[in-house]
Amino acid sequence: MHNGFAQIERNLMSPRRKALSILSWITIIFGVAVFAFACVMIGISASFISSTPTGADLSLLPDLTAIGSSETEFDDSMLGTLMAVTLLFGIFIALVGIVYIVIGILGRRGAKDPRKIVPFMAVATVGLLLATCDLFALASTTGLDATTIAVSLLSFFFPALGVYLAYSIRLRREDVAQGAPLGPDGDEFENGFNPRKLGFMRVLQVMFALNIVISVLYLTTLIKGNYELDFNELLNLFNVIADGVLFWFLWQRYRTTRWVAMGLSTFNIVVGSGYHLATGVFDPTVQLFLCMGDIIVLIYFATSRRVQAVLTVPFSAERVEKRLDAAKESFYNPRTWAFWRSLIMYFCLFSIVGHWMEAAFCLLIKYGIVPGIYDPNSQIWSDWLYPFPVYGFGTVACALILYPIKNWLQRRIHNGWGPVIVSFIVNTLVCSAIELALGLLQNQPVNGVYPLWDYSNMFCNFMGQICLQNSLAFGAVATLMTWIVYPGLEKLMSKLPNNVANVVFIVVIVFFAIVFSLYCVNVVVPDFIGEAAMDAATAA
Repeated sequence: MHNGFAQIERNLMSPRRKALSILSWITIIFGVAVFAFACVMIGISASFISSTPTGADLSLLPDLTAIGSSETEFDDSMLGTLMAVTLLFGIFIALVGIVYIVIGILGRRGAKDPRKIVPFMAVATVGLLLATCDLFALASTTGLDATTIAVSLLSFFFPALGVYLAYSIRLRREDVAQGAPLGPDGDEFENGFNPRKLGFMRVLQVMFALNIVISVLYLTTLIKGNYELDFNELLNLFNVIADGVLFWFLWQRYRTTRWVAMGLSTFNIVVGSGYHLATGVFDPTVQLFLCMGDIIVLIYFATSRRVQAVLTVPFSAERVEKRLDAAKESFYNPRTWAFWRSLIMYFCLFSIVGHWMEAAFCLLIKYGIVPGIYDPNSQIWSDWLYPFPVYGFGTVACALILYPIKNWLQRRIHNGWGPVIVSFIVNTLVCSAIELALGLLQNQPVNGVYPLWDYSNMFCNFMGQICLQNSLAFGAVATLMTWIVYPGLEKLMSKLPNNVANVVFIVVIVFFAIVFSLYCVNVVVPDFIGEAAMDAATAA
């Protein structure tokens, strides 16, 4: 029965779909042949390496160019090195074969169901662009033989044919309408697409998430002073933040996802190419390779009907629900997501802002405006995005503890500045207690010297851990936070559309993850390759 339906499906295929099916089968067969050849290479080289006691000496790789000369002695070590190179080349060829197989499968999938033609169309377009660059490079080369020219022309012909067939199939709406999937009530889905299925967009969503995770993990391995972020790396970090936004947009099925994705891809292509042109390092083939991902995303979101059919939720301007009762008017409503969303953002932002505040206070000490000591070599004078989480926790404490106390005082005391003064006293005592507790836990003297701070020479200090001046300063800042800054920020957040507030939250979270991983977390990765090479050189 299944074979009968398959035969009917083949009979219903248009000539272009049949041609694409044949082309896809040729691609699959070619990919299988390449993969099989690569497996033979891998098997032979791996068998030789495992059976050779000396193994491969990769340090001899530069000397392989001398093989064939009369003065060169071809020993087992050099042969082992050649086999190691052959093994690596075989692995690369195997990956190429797998790519061809995947392209063929995508073509077969699109030939059977024109609604699924877009992934193949995107891949074929990228292949056509690469083949075009290869032809331009070939035109500037001299001394070519007929075989090389024929292979290059065939490499251009097949992706060009694939692009033509893909675009022509996509434009035949009668093929798309035929056999549209059915909904739960037996009716056809609008535009032929199930709105619950993202299709290729799900793959992109996973790629966005993986890019965020891999980038953050990579940043944790960068040790201060051993790296310098260039333009391309900064652009990649910007894209990591954008990937977080696009992941959320796809999750919510926002209609604006299409334009955001196309705008971001266009921005990356234009800015990246412009930078390389301006710096004199522009190479068409290399730049095309660097922009390949953006080209695929741009083509897909510009041409896919699934995108237009599935991404239909408007990015509404619905405002955050206004707080009507007394509890909500006080901006203290821990039962809502909006409250915790704001609190998480404040922690991230004020961890960095606190760094700047401490630097400003040390400047007052430096210029003799307030008494105290400071460390001219401290990290507060560099790495201005370095987060000090203690200030982030302080901001959270102001919102969770000191702000409700301030509201309670306002309800109990009704004589002008009375609530402010009492709130300042309470804030000073709480901040002093927190600093003392942290000092007793983390600032114990080493060889008679406090490692973090020392107020022993300050007026009215206790155990060198707290002093009157700093306690009053912390109390003033906490009072400013509870009475002005926090309510002001909450008023601003309440005016933002809920969707916009979620986007701001994602941007802040991903940005803080980047900064925290870059500055505060350093994982030393062992250099196994370097250690092995050093051991081999020592043994030799």
